[in-house]
Amino acid sequence: MRCQILPLILLSGGLAFGMVACDSDEPGTGCNHDGVCDVEEDSANCSDDCPVCNHDFYCDVAGGENIANCLDDCSGHCDLVPMTGTGYDFIVQTVYYPDTVEAAKDNGIDIDGDGTIDNKLGEILQFLTQDSTDSDPSAATNEKIAEGELIMLWRIQESGRSDGFVHAHLMQGALNDVPPVFDGQDQVIIDPNAHHISILCGEWTAPRLETSPAHLMWTVGFPEIGTLQLTLSNAQVHTVSDPDNDLFGDSAITPDGWTNVMLGGGISRDEIDRNLIPFLVTFLNAFYPEGGDPDPIGDFFDGNCVAVDGLPGCEDVVAGEGECSYNDDPWIITETEVRCNADIYWMFLPDVDSDGDGEPDLLSIGYRVVSAVPVTIVEP
Repeated sequence: MRCQILPLILLSGGLAFGMVACDSDEPGTGCNHDGVCDVEEDSANCSDDCPVCNHDFYCDVAGGENIANCLDDCSGHCDLVPMTGTGYDFIVQTVYYPDTVEAAKDNGIDIDGDGTIDNKLGEILQFLTQDSTDSDPSAATNEKIAEGELIMLWRIQESGRSDGFVHAHLMQGALNDVPPVFDGQDQVIIDPNAHHISILCGEWTAPRLETSPAHLMWTVGFPEIGTLQLTLSNAQVHTVSDPDNDLFGDSAITPDGWTNVMLGGGISRDEIDRNLIPFLVTFLNAFYPEGGDPDPIGDFFDGNCVAVDGLPGCEDVVAGEGECSYNDDPWIITETEVRCNADIYWMFLPDVDSDGDGEPDLLSIGYRVVSAVPVTIVEP
């Protein structure tokens, strides 16, 4: 078998290396289904080796992913029939993130269909804000919304038939000129830098809306730190349907706006490791600045690591050593100390079985859109 060395370049790091290619890999031989995207293979003639869609919940527009060829990443599961009816555009004015375990029970979505709301966000926020009177994620996010730093847009697009079928689009907006005043007359644009537009399918018979599961980008603001964005899997948007919920009578979506609409979904283990844990490290170190008094959060994390089999980076950690050393001069919390903390491990442990295999695979998150008002989306 004749082979040659093909040069490859890893552009992001500038690293050059070689790959062995044998006779079946030579240019002109077409698709060889070997899992390697060769010189003359592309997504059109060899989708096995050069898939456009990598199913990472990120809609890579520059890489060719779109709603037609990569539904998982660019939309979620949705029936993409032509929608020729009226579209109603809304801008989110106020949100509420439950910050106690009790509040979470009435704010969110029943992700797994067992009749109860799935939402560990209250437990998480209750822990993060327990020793601070200044840290209020709902207030911080609403402040960013009011200042125009965070613009969440929803479009309810009717099918054009009298069946109640709609697409619910979640889009990231940008200011057209001045911050919104939420009087129904605001004009905004679609953020040209936003890579993700979520589309959920549902049924809307005003004032009730219920969508099928899809993927959504969840955004929450924190004072002095910034904004956290996470992908919610199996996400849904519902008006409250439980008459025992105190918000039932006030939960509605009409052409005039939204009131008390629930959103929820789950965060995968990969999303927790890749985005949530690093943000939590930033949060904690900003919450207790370097050199400041670490008690009591510092004592909770500093040097407090446990070995966890199967958790990357935590299999062989030892409390008080390496990245789990006691660092009180200057004081700092490391990512390992957060990732390998026993209480954080249990707090972020998935609680929802989304694929029916008997093993929880998603960490449930739920929150409420308190109000959204009509808006005009204009061309930039």
